[in-house]
Amino acid sequence: MPFADLESRVDFRILTPTQPGVTLGGSRLGAPCGRDRDGFVELVYEYRGESFVLHETRAPTGPIKVDLKEYGRSSWRVVTIDGTDCAVQVLDGSVTVAAFQRDGTRVDVTVGAKGSPMRPMSLAEFEELVRHIG
Repeated sequence: MPFADLESRVDFRILTPTQPGVTLGGSRLGAPCGRDRDGFVELVYEYRGESFVLHETRAPTGPIKVDLKEYGRSSWRVVTIDGTDCAVQVLDGSVTVAAFQRDGTRVDVTVGAKGSPMRPMSLAEFEELVRHIG
């Protein structure tokens, strides 16, 4: 679905990376269901030989919340990037998934899209990426 069509079909602001070299590889609109009561947008990007997915929904009020399984709690941390709190899972020094809220939008980040190349993203690379999402 073309990006302009996505923006007209959701009632939250779609956030996109403005970092040079980041290219949009695909996008889709999801119908409202479950926790995504207002629907969602999924954007697949490529950057420096790696892929990442932004799953975006309307942000609930309050701080970011992430459901954690007991066995995974030790791999998660909260980092603040230019005033934005991000819940980040770091395994073997690389970011695998993360979540943050900005401008009324919740963004869930997954490093490595299905069927796409996956190169580990360091925490520093992730922080730089988040600085350019708006």
